[in-house]
Amino acid sequence: MSFRYISSHELVAKANRQNFDYLFSDDFDIYQVVLNKYNVDTLRENNSGDVQFINKQGSLVTDTHYATEQQFYRGHSGSDSEIELGGGAQDEIAKVYTDIKNNRGACQMILTFINPYSDTMNTQGFIQNMGVMSIPYYTYKEYSTFGGFYDTKTAGVRGLSFIHRDNYVISELQFDLYGLRID
Repeated sequence: MSFRYISSHELVAKANRQNFDYLFSDDFDIYQVVLNKYNVDTLRENNSGDVQFINKQGSLVTDTHYATEQQFYRGHSGSDSEIELGGGAQDEIAKVYTDIKNNRGACQMILTFINPYSDTMNTQGFIQNMGVMSIPYYTYKEYSTFGGFYDTKTAGVRGLSFIHRDNYVISELQFDLYGLRID
């Protein structure tokens, strides 16, 4: 059993939010999104974006629908080299960090979704995220996050939305979609 390649998607036009609708269907039970590029026009410390669901009705799922738990590891020593992120009332399934200054396109992420299109089960999944950060005095240090998420209120989602948290313009975004059917 292995994941089957479905499609590739990329940024249509530079914007603060980019929606990708009709990604999920009942063709597969498990989907995987491999984010290969994510970047913004304005490069500054702690650039971050959010990933949210689009429900079957075509609406964004934006307010405290998600329970997430992620471990965030920074590639430098200090009191915040390991941070626990998330909690029970989040407005995103995942955070995308792109503090990369001259090393554009270094952020990469794998999101695995279990039964996203189901009307009887809420979507849950896993996240792995890695990239390069530009923290003052710790320039260009690697980071990674690992964790999980669960949509606490919505059964049946059909797409994803990427939004920059601080209203900056997303300038690069590209991902591949894979599916796995369990018979």
